[in-house]
Amino acid sequence: MDEPRRRLAPLLAVPAALAGAVGLLVWLTEPGAGPAPVAWDREACGHCRMHVGDRHFAAQLVPAAGEPVNFDDPGCLFLYLDERASEPATLYFRHLTEDRWLARGEVGFLVGVERTPMGFGVAATAAGPGTLPLGEARAWLRAQRGAQ
Repeated sequence: MDEPRRRLAPLLAVPAALAGAVGLLVWLTEPGAGPAPVAWDREACGHCRMHVGDRHFAAQLVPAAGEPVNFDDPGCLFLYLDERASEPATLYFRHLTEDRWLARGEVGFLVGVERTPMGFGVAATAAGPGTLPLGEARAWLRAQRGAQ
C-alpha cells in the first residue's frame, strides 16, 4: 500500500465505526427489539397498580401498537391476559435468579413458589425440565384462584 493510502486508512475507519454504532442504536430502539426499560419502584403494575420493584418477578407486555405494560408479578400479567380477549405481540419475564429478561419462547415457569410480590406463587426461569410452559402456568394459576 502506498503512503497516502496508509495514512487515510485510520481516518476512514472512524466514520465506518460511527455508522455501525448509529445502526446498532437504531436497531435497539425499534419496536420488538426487546423489553422496554422499566422505571423500577416508580411504574405501576398494569393489573394491581402496585409499584414494579422486585426485578426477580417483573414481567412486560409489549403490544403490537402502543406502550409497553409492566407487571410486578407474572401472575398479574396472566390475570391481565385473562381479562382481555386478544393476545399481545410480545411478552417478557424477568429471570428469577439472573439479571436478565426472558422472551415468551424461552421462558418456563416454576409454580408453588413460596414468596412472590402478589402471592401468586409463579416465577419465571429458562424453559427446561421441571418448568411449565406459559399456557400451563396460566392454567395452574386459574385453578389456584378457583380453589380459594
